[in-house]
Amino acid sequence: MTAKVSLPLVTVDARMLRSTGIGTYLGALLPRLLALLPEARFCLLGDPAALEGLTGPRVESRALTAGIYSILEQPQLATRTSRETRVFWAPHVNLPLVAPGRLLVTVHDAFYVRPPREARPRLDKALYLGALMRALKRRAAAITCVSEFTKSELERLLGPFGVPLHVIPNGLEPVWFERPATARPHANPYLLFVGNLKPHKNLARTLEAFARVADRVPHDFLIAGSGDVDALKRGLPPAIAPRLRFLGTLPTDVLRSMVAHASGLVLASLYEGFGLPPLEAMALGVPVLVSRRASLPEVCGDAALYCDPESVDDIARGLEELLLDESTRQRLAEAGPRRASAFDWDRSARGLSDVVRTLLESG
Repeated sequence: MTAKVSLPLVTVDARMLRSTGIGTYLGALLPRLLALLPEARFCLLGDPAALEGLTGPRVESRALTAGIYSILEQPQLATRTSRETRVFWAPHVNLPLVAPGRLLVTVHDAFYVRPPREARPRLDKALYLGALMRALKRRAAAITCVSEFTKSELERLLGPFGVPLHVIPNGLEPVWFERPATARPHANPYLLFVGNLKPHKNLARTLEAFARVADRVPHDFLIAGSGDVDALKRGLPPAIAPRLRFLGTLPTDVLRSMVAHASGLVLASLYEGFGLPPLEAMALGVPVLVSRRASLPEVCGDAALYCDPESVDDIARGLEELLLDESTRQRLAEAGPRRASAFDWDRSARGLSDVVRTLLESG
């Protein structure tokens, strides 16, 4: 018992473990981090039911029920964090404004630092985000970024940092390189979009572009993700309404089957801090069309087809090539798995554990 207590304590905000996006990140890295740092004990903050499988001799959980951006977030972060904490890891920018230990923050994108007009948050959330950004510069002992693009955006928007900004890319689980032995889950051939329905995902332009090529392709357009479906439907070109399907958020195994059987995946986004869905599709040999913007060229390299996300004409051109040009499709299907194999969660976990270990040793 004494040996266990003498180990330094790492506290992790694990509230988003069951969310999409950051939940995928946490679900991949948290178990690996626990295994790679036997010299530390851990306290995981979040829903005890979600954390049950991660607890053990060196790992405890504490209930933290406050939602992201909620009024109770900061009080609960302060009161639920043990004073013994040597390192606090915030895997998103909702970092504790007051908490013991050296602060490590993972930044997935810098979109919220200066969002475009159509995506600006309410005043109260904007003010809170401003406080978080100031605290990031003032309190963080180290920062990890999921892409070089995110790192460069942070430095461009917030100025130079006095602490290291480590680039640790996201990864893929090995199962994404294995085609599932399932029947095609949709009767017609289909184009797939995976992600939320927020304005920066650029779905309105993407659907307009699909409408322009719809009479030349036999595909339906399937959308997997959460968001305001009604708002998107209001601006929908009537001609494609019968060929559009909103699937909502899907379990990982169902999503993998949807991706594997798609004719192509499109993400003509205006802004991405990383872009995991196209990488997952590439691993399965599914051709992808992405925007020539933000982190997507960094992640996808020469294994994707690119378009200008602000040009409906160019998105339409890309969609037609993606779905109908067999030589392009074959090239992307071969290049995708090779490119995707460079992104590995084990490698990501080793990079993260090195940062945590340095903070423990220097604290």
